[in-house]
Amino acid sequence: MTQNYRTQKVAWLESCTFLADVLTRYSLVEREYQKDLNTDQCIETALVQVYIAVLTFAAQVQSLYNRSRAVLIWKSISEDSLFDLQKSIDEAESHLGRWLKIVDRHEQRDRGKQLLEKADRMLTNIDQVIDSLNELNGKMVLAELKIAEEAHYNANTGEEYQECLQETRTELLKDIRSWATDPDRKAVFWLQGMAGTGKSTVSRTVARWLDGEGLLGGSFFFKKGGTDREDAKRLFTTLTKQILERLPQLQEPVKRAIKETRGIGSNNPQEQFNELLFKPLKSLNIGLKSPLILVVVIDALDECQVPADVAALFSTLPKLTDLKNVQLRVFITSRPEPPVIKGFRSIGNDEIILHQIERSIIEHDISVFLRERFQRIRDDHGLAKNWPGEETHKALVNMAVPLFIHAATIYRFINCEGELPNDRLQAILSSHSSDGMEKIDGEYSKLTGIYLPVLKHIVSQKESRELRCWMDDFRRIVGATVLLFSPLSSVSLAKLICSDKAKVQVRFSTLQSVVSVPKDSDAPVQLLHLSFREFLVDHSASGEFWIDELAGHTQLTKDCLECMNRELKRDIGRLSNPGVRKDEIEKTLLESYVSPELRYACRYWIRHLENGDQSGINWRLIEDFLKLHFLHWLEVMSLLGWVSETIGSITALQSLAKVSDVELEPKD
Repeated sequence: MTQNYRTQKVAWLESCTFLADVLTRYSLVEREYQKDLNTDQCIETALVQVYIAVLTFAAQVQSLYNRSRAVLIWKSISEDSLFDLQKSIDEAESHLGRWLKIVDRHEQRDRGKQLLEKADRMLTNIDQVIDSLNELNGKMVLAELKIAEEAHYNANTGEEYQECLQETRTELLKDIRSWATDPDRKAVFWLQGMAGTGKSTVSRTVARWLDGEGLLGGSFFFKKGGTDREDAKRLFTTLTKQILERLPQLQEPVKRAIKETRGIGSNNPQEQFNELLFKPLKSLNIGLKSPLILVVVIDALDECQVPADVAALFSTLPKLTDLKNVQLRVFITSRPEPPVIKGFRSIGNDEIILHQIERSIIEHDISVFLRERFQRIRDDHGLAKNWPGEETHKALVNMAVPLFIHAATIYRFINCEGELPNDRLQAILSSHSSDGMEKIDGEYSKLTGIYLPVLKHIVSQKESRELRCWMDDFRRIVGATVLLFSPLSSVSLAKLICSDKAKVQVRFSTLQSVVSVPKDSDAPVQLLHLSFREFLVDHSASGEFWIDELAGHTQLTKDCLECMNRELKRDIGRLSNPGVRKDEIEKTLLESYVSPELRYACRYWIRHLENGDQSGINWRLIEDFLKLHFLHWLEVMSLLGWVSETIGSITALQSLAKVSDVELEPKD
């Protein structure tokens, strides 16, 4: 009996140890799985079954322990009953263990899946970084192509842009659109016309339509005196960048061309066309059943600075027919200047001559234009609905035909502030008597018929002394404006020519029918049309308003030298590190230390010298400048990214000095 009791006691102790072990393990299991809100219901059920078995076992042990020794003896309770209960716990535990293994396998699979997803995300991020680096590298390579930022048809240049009004140029635009979309038409379309016939207006209208139809490859609007816009070396680089936006798949071959062709950005236009456009386009396979048509618009080709570059352009155009997958069309406008005429004779092209379009069609279009503009005047000034009257309207149309610039100038002159529209209208009508009109013949005579009356009206009521002052200011201020190689604001122009700012602005305010004067005094003042410049420098046309080009350029050379002497100095940009890269210098910092007039003077003083009166050159003034500021000038040219231009400028200066038998010795 005693032995039986001892055996049971040992069994109880072992049972307590067993219970402690089970409870400890599964309290940890429970705590771990409670952290996961998504714990499987089967695990929860199995845990409960284990706890039920444990509690049953504990209750039985306690019950046995509480019995009297006599009862224990008589019942002969052995460890068998405890063993059975322990076995039930083992079974519940085994059941739970199986579920835990299943869940663990799921969790491992989920963790593996999560790791794969995380790896995928990391790889995606790495790919994005690589793509960004490749894109940055591509931009850096393409940045080597120097472009004319303001040559695009809708560039924000501050100029007054016009497009064809509805119901005007209808047949002309219809023909151009037919040419652009018909794969069987010739690759080149030439729209020629004399000054003021509206070529640029048509070009801009065509470019916008092509853009809307997804056919525009690029556009380049040449402009004399427009810095980069008169440089043919910017033509194909600019068009290449625009075409890349339309055909990004050309990026790789274009980048290869830039890397493999040294100095492609400044090479001759013919080589630029071959390497940047022709070869990449010829190798392009876009997988279309019919060729992709892209049209390039080139406006005012005659305003290209170097005639030889015009010839180079025409040598490239015949190659367009060799392109198969992409049909590159070129729409060109220009005056019928000899280099352009010669170039078009060498190629096959479609052609329309603006000033030879039927007079009735031109009359209709100019009439529509003037009616629309006179409606504006009536609205602005509260004039009668029938103003200015049908007969007057017809007379004004007759004056303008075939020049749209004539009609536009009439409108701007009549609508100028400071005088009643009727008074200005009468001034125009009285200056165009029937006898006078019979004497007007030819392009410049027709322009004289509008520009001369405008200028004469401005001075008509001035006393002799006031008139002399006005004419002096006109030659100085307007003369400088028409001879500048890049437009300046009224404020910067006043500083360049050492004139009073208020005086410059007042003089410009009287000329708004021929000069674009922005409200922002820091925006550039520009001629509304190149023909006004040509009128002023033609002595036979402009008479008393004549601008002497030679004397004007000589004076501007002196103005530039004086400006540079005033403003140039060592370390003008106040750079903390003299060895800093140019692209690391903030643009706003340069703008604050290098004024617009100083920029102009540094870039163009030698060009004015070339175009001036050689006998009037003050070489002592130039030599003194070089001794004091040669390195300062080079520093500014470098900071502004024009250092490559200094080579040609210095070569030109040396040639001029040699002709004048002068030996220049810039300070080391």
